[in-house]
Amino acid sequence: MPEYDYIKISTSGLPRFVRSQSFSHHHHHNRPRHYQSKTRCPDNCACVTLDDWTSLVERERTAHAASKELARENRALKNDLRAAYDQLKSGRSSREEELAAKFRRRLAELKAEAADDKERALHDLRKAKDLADVRVRELTQTVTDQGVEVSQLADDLGVKAEEARRAWSLVTDLRRQLHRCRDPLGFRRRYDFA
Repeated sequence: MPEYDYIKISTSGLPRFVRSQSFSHHHHHNRPRHYQSKTRCPDNCACVTLDDWTSLVERERTAHAASKELARENRALKNDLRAAYDQLKSGRSSREEELAAKFRRRLAELKAEAADDKERALHDLRKAKDLADVRVRELTQTVTDQGVEVSQLADDLGVKAEEARRAWSLVTDLRRQLHRCRDPLGFRRRYDFA
């Protein structure tokens, strides 16, 4: 009967080659079919043949060698990049100094323009404030004058109101007298209130 090799991974993590016993067991034909035990690979079995394992190890070695070569190339490229960056940086420093000087000049011009604009705006604000102060003084004087006039009118109205009350009282007295004169007997009507 053929036997198959497989790799069993132990609990320590190391692979171990084991021969499969799956076809070497005798089957008992007099037992019911559902009681027959089937031999199977253990749970931690990789089910890889010895040839497959050898090829896998060889591919791993090749990949590891290629990885080392790529790491060496990567370091070389990083060194080249650092050297190129240093060259570029030294070439840029003079250009950066020139741009910085130009930037400082432009900044000074903008500050001068801003100062001029600020002075102009302050002058305009002072002028508008002076005009507003004059207008406020004029309005205050007008309000004061009108307040005096209103007080005088109120006083006059108070006097005139008193005169109007006295005149109304006189009119009422004159009506009564007229009513008495019209009624010579002096009889008064029951609902006469005047």
